Amino acid sequence: MSGREKVLIVDDRPENLLALRGVLSDLDVTLIEAGCGNDALAASLHHDFALAILDIVMPGMDGYELAELLRGDPRTRCLPIIFLTAAASDEAEVFRGYDTGAVDYIVKPYTPRTLLAKTRVFLELARKTTELAGKVRDLAASEERYRSLVMTVPDIVYRIDREGRFTFLNDAISTLGYRAEQLIGHHFSEIMVPADAAGASRDIVLPAFAGKTTGTPSSPGLIDERRSGSRRTSGLEVQMLKRLGGERVGEILSVGEDRICVEVSSSGLYSGSMGGERTVFLGSVGIIRDISERKAMTDFLALAKQQAEAANVAKSAFVSNMSHEIRTPLNAIVGYTHLFRKADPTAEQAGWLDKIDAAAKHLLTVINDILDFSKIEAGKIELEQADFVLSGVLDYVCSLVGEMARLKGLAVTVDYGDVPIRLKGDQTRLRQALLNYLSNAVKFTDRGSVAVRARVEQDMGERIMVRFEVADTGIGISADKMAGLFEPFHQADSATTRRFGGTGLGLAITRRLVELMGGKAGADSIPGEGSTFWFTALLGRGGDASDIDGADSVALPELDTEMQLRDRFAGARLLLAEDDPINRDVARDLLMHTGLRLDFAEDGRKAVERAKSASYDLILMDMSMPELDGLSATAKIRELPGYGEVPILAMTANAFSEDRARCLAAGMNDFIAKPVEPNALFACLLKWLSLRSGNRSETGGAPVSGKGDGVESILGGIAGLDIGMGLRMIRGNVPSYVRIIGKFARSYRDEAGKVREKLRTGDPAEARRLVHALKGASATMGAVDVQAHAARLERAIVDGLPDGDVETLVAVLERDLSALCGAIAAALPDVATPAETPAK
Repeated sequence: MSGREKVLIVDDRPENLLALRGVLSDLDVTLIEAGCGNDALAASLHHDFALAILDIVMPGMDGYELAELLRGDPRTRCLPIIFLTAAASDEAEVFRGYDTGAVDYIVKPYTPRTLLAKTRVFLELARKTTELAGKVRDLAASEERYRSLVMTVPDIVYRIDREGRFTFLNDAISTLGYRAEQLIGHHFSEIMVPADAAGASRDIVLPAFAGKTTGTPSSPGLIDERRSGSRRTSGLEVQMLKRLGGERVGEILSVGEDRICVEVSSSGLYSGSMGGERTVFLGSVGIIRDISERKAMTDFLALAKQQAEAANVAKSAFVSNMSHEIRTPLNAIVGYTHLFRKADPTAEQAGWLDKIDAAAKHLLTVINDILDFSKIEAGKIELEQADFVLSGVLDYVCSLVGEMARLKGLAVTVDYGDVPIRLKGDQTRLRQALLNYLSNAVKFTDRGSVAVRARVEQDMGERIMVRFEVADTGIGISADKMAGLFEPFHQADSATTRRFGGTGLGLAITRRLVELMGGKAGADSIPGEGSTFWFTALLGRGGDASDIDGADSVALPELDTEMQLRDRFAGARLLLAEDDPINRDVARDLLMHTGLRLDFAEDGRKAVERAKSASYDLILMDMSMPELDGLSATAKIRELPGYGEVPILAMTANAFSEDRARCLAAGMNDFIAKPVEPNALFACLLKWLSLRSGNRSETGGAPVSGKGDGVESILGGIAGLDIGMGLRMIRGNVPSYVRIIGKFARSYRDEAGKVREKLRTGDPAEARRLVHALKGASATMGAVDVQAHAARLERAIVDGLPDGDVETLVAVLERDLSALCGAIAAALPDVATPAETPAK
């Protein structure tokens, strides 16, 4: 109803009309007044009223007569009328009022509140009546529209009665070769393949007669006659007969037929509901859709999926075998390269060894890329969530490309931005993504610089979206090559493969990794000017320093683990189970200078026999061996008396994460992947022999003093040296601590001068690297003052403080470092030898 409703008020006394206006003024309506019945009839010709309030006793035409006349006019036949009178009325008068069509009868004097409330009620009723009439008209129009639509849709639309007979079919039934009038009154099953029709008989699928209800949610049918729950059956696949000719409905098969697969969806029809339950079942309506083509495609895709899965299994097996076969000889290459370096080679030979080592590492990178990509595709990578220090991650990746950058004269800078120092996430995968970017930047940049930057892109409280960028001044990439840059096996230019090498997997792996970390990856580039590769990662805020393992630590200088093994565990007995004779020779030669006694077993069965006949402090176990593999051999050895706690370390070319999990599940303690990095092997042996011996050599090695009483008397008076801290860093081995601190004094006493020179010649990146290494070495030795000075100087270089401020910090570091190294040299005269180049 548009506009304000109109209310007719009729009374022959002006004061009564005035009173009515006052009472009804609170309503949002238009009041039309009349002083007699004739005026009221005239007003009804010009206005559409929502309600009439009539006085009964009026001269000429009373209220009853007026009401009868209004009821007789089609325009006002449904007009609600309230009688309002001051005359004393008996029950017969009231009934007369209702007989004339009134909806209410109010006797004066009335309370305004009562009149107002009743007026509101009947106005609302009038609104609803008007709305309902409109909806009825709309419904009729809609029904006509939908009927036209149903008749033209491509799917077959049907209605069947409670016995399963067709009562309606749209024109789409012609796609099956029938006309609607041919099937009306016939059972649904008559157009079905006999085998399917047997299950669609009235007694099984359509049993709803005389109140029977047998349908269940677990047995969908052509109708659904459940009294509660869903009334719809969807996706019921049956075969139907497609008529090819003929006229007689009862003899469809006599003319010729074909069958098609269809999908039936239907809903039950009921006469109403009572207490939430449906009452009388009337039949159902539904849709029949031809899915023959979709069914054929589904079958084709299922076969293709089966073939793809088989191919994927074969690919995984191939990748695993390839990795194993390549890593095994690569282990010999890496091991012998390490041994040759110790054999005092000539400068030319050392160069050859460098090239062999670089080639081996490149081959290992290719293998790792392929394995990583295979694992990502198979969904086998799970991200770790642990606290870490951002500077440690960025510094680490920069250190890995530092030598190559220096050889090319490139400056490598790091900007930590506004990112919190401590974060939470998978730092290993973060390093891998950054290293992929940084390696490419150094590889494709011949002059200029490479910058590593980090900043907060979105702060979400406990979670932070961090944006990492690696910008270079290299060759750049053209716009037409950018689109597929992060696709697997893609190179921006095929010529770069020959010039720079690479698998084309690095960027694809980076993108997949950062997507696992909730981020995105991309790049911007200008040919000839350089590129900026970026990615985002959703990381958490890290805990307090006390909660982070080595939160403030940096990459420590490499300790002489081989020497520690000899000092602490010379005489310890080890068993190596390895079927490859070259790998046995490599292991023997690598460990020959450690003082460890090494026995060999050519397969798993012999490893078990040797463990039965001898007592070993540690066992190195290959996984893939004849007779008995490493996993089975480990399980059997664990059952032997005294071998429940003996460390068993997997040393294998099977490098998948699931291989590591299988080793640990079989009872092994750790996992060393081939090719074996010698220092990693020494460190792993040192770790597990230390745990096995309880920090005390049980096999004749140098005694360990947890208190360091002897060294206290020698070094205890040196300012800025925390001997206890240093001893804790190397598990209390006093001889090792004395030797290493002497090496520190020789190697680092002139380090501040080197830093000053790098700053003077405009190489802050190299200066920072030197300070960073000194900070780590001093932390290892317990040189707390030097460590603190180095940390402040490193921060100043990174922040770009004025030269004067930086020089002041260099001078303070030089003073304390010189004093410390001098005091160590005085306490340990044997260290006063020419300076050695520190291992950084």
